[in-house]
Amino acid sequence: MALSTSSSSTSSFPPPSSFFSCLSSSTSVSPYTLKSLPLKLELHFRSSFLEAKASKPVLDCIDEVEEYTSYCALNHSEVASSGLLASLQKLPFLLLSDYLLPLPMKDLCDFIDEHFNDKSPLHKVLTKNFKAGKLIFLKLINSLSAKASSHRGPLLIYLTTFFSLTERSGVNLKGSYRRPTELKVLSVSEFSSSSSSSVTSPSPPPSSSP
Repeated sequence: MALSTSSSSTSSFPPPSSFFSCLSSSTSVSPYTLKSLPLKLELHFRSSFLEAKASKPVLDCIDEVEEYTSYCALNHSEVASSGLLASLQKLPFLLLSDYLLPLPMKDLCDFIDEHFNDKSPLHKVLTKNFKAGKLIFLKLINSLSAKASSHRGPLLIYLTTFFSLTERSGVNLKGSYRRPTELKVLSVSEFSSSSSSSVTSPSPPPSSSP
């Protein structure tokens, strides 16, 4: 069963029918083939995006990917059962990274100001697919914060709309925190006595035997 959508004739992303045809065939699919499908699918869409972004706005491309993902989820159970749906749901984050990271500083800051808020259409797409692409998005925000340091604050604030306050760090899986150091305030007399007791007179050099 070849995958197709009603808008495939005008889409920037030709349906990768060859990737999915093996899932609908009666013959068994090798584990290697199934393992390589997500990478082939990612390369297919990202290369198509590089060709399309010169003539089409990035948000239109992301919308097309989102429509295609929704279509596959509703009409092709073999895509979900094979694990390829999660790969499709990562694509908006990958395409956004491919678009934003090479942008000049002014264009990047303008994009952040316009689209990185909870009222933008982009936010709805990212929220819908966040479970699959959250690590990609976190890496993107870190990269953008390093590149556009003037917008680090707005980027981190926008990140909080996705991650809850209880979200654990990727390098602190146990959620452990260092206990605060206990400080004791000493009086002048206590400080003087502790200082004098800590000072020791230098020991005489060992006598050399004749």
